[in-house]
Amino acid sequence: MLLLRAFYNKLSHMKDQNSQAMKQDIEKCLWRANNFGAYQKDDLKIASEVATDNDKEEFIAILRDGNADNMKSRYAKNFKYFEGQIVDFLNNYPSYFAYLPARILNNCVLLPIEAESQDAALRIFSTLNDRGKPLSDADIFKAQFYKFYKEQGKKDEFIEQWKALDTIASDVIKPLSGTPLDELFTRYMYYERAKLGIKSSTTEALRKFYERDSYAIFRPNGHFE
Repeated sequence: MLLLRAFYNKLSHMKDQNSQAMKQDIEKCLWRANNFGAYQKDDLKIASEVATDNDKEEFIAILRDGNADNMKSRYAKNFKYFEGQIVDFLNNYPSYFAYLPARILNNCVLLPIEAESQDAALRIFSTLNDRGKPLSDADIFKAQFYKFYKEQGKKDEFIEQWKALDTIASDVIKPLSGTPLDELFTRYMYYERAKLGIKSSTTEALRKFYERDSYAIFRPNGHFE
């Protein structure tokens, strides 16, 4: 979507028939039309449903306004990269420019994937993302918390609490490896082990400890307090 928005910016300044036709095709991908067929830039066809994504406001703003100036999120970096590549292509092959977004639209397929369980979803993600950044333990736990609080009708409350927790952990904890939240969950695991009277020096994997009994340890309220 960011790539299409970057193309749209350039196509908007071009007057040839192919570019204008391509501009209209991209409008159909980005925005919904009103009753009179006019596309509304504040009514996007895509929304980020990622819990606690601190950068999703910038993602939405870029798609709406087509501008990533003074933004530092990963979305902004990607958008600026696309803009640079598009400018290079336009400078080198101006007569073929409209064909590039057309080729992308006509040959890219969005494939929805439904998984029967979270474990299956994680296996699929790991397979598809084996060259990307792997999920941390905290990412897995966040999904469990999000699911629980969403069922309780407290999704927004959870998102704000998780953001605050992430900020505090990042300020206070400086782990040698992993994320600050992973380290926080590790320390909390030792606390729970002590409560259970576990004295074994052998420590099980963090994810294995918390996923016992379908993450029963996450169900009671009050973990963020």
